[in-house]
Amino acid sequence: MQQHTPQKTSSSGVGSASGCYPLTPRAAAFVDSLPDDVGIRVLRSACPEVLDLLARSWGDPPELRRLFDGLLFEPPRGGLRLPFAALSEISGLRHYAIVCRRCWGNSVWDSEPSSVF
Repeated sequence: MQQHTPQKTSSSGVGSASGCYPLTPRAAAFVDSLPDDVGIRVLRSACPEVLDLLARSWGDPPELRRLFDGLLFEPPRGGLRLPFAALSEISGLRHYAIVCRRCWGNSVWDSEPSSVF
């Protein structure tokens, strides 16, 4: 009996050496739009559904913020338990969205201590 080996695909789902599951077209376009220094290796290989959620919300800053907060700070629901490395990559994407794209205003966590009190 032959052992099944998953087909390796690129972000678009067409063959490459990445060893990842195919992404939806929306998620593939999102991944392709990210700079190389935004790491998504674990999300790409183990959590492609999270990349699809992020791609769907990327153009809507309030929705994107709610999604990041839900993924990072709320208890897992619906069986979606993310590995720590995936949470770290989500945090990096959140940082990219805040700092590089200026998607939304600062939160209390981004404020200087003297301006909070």
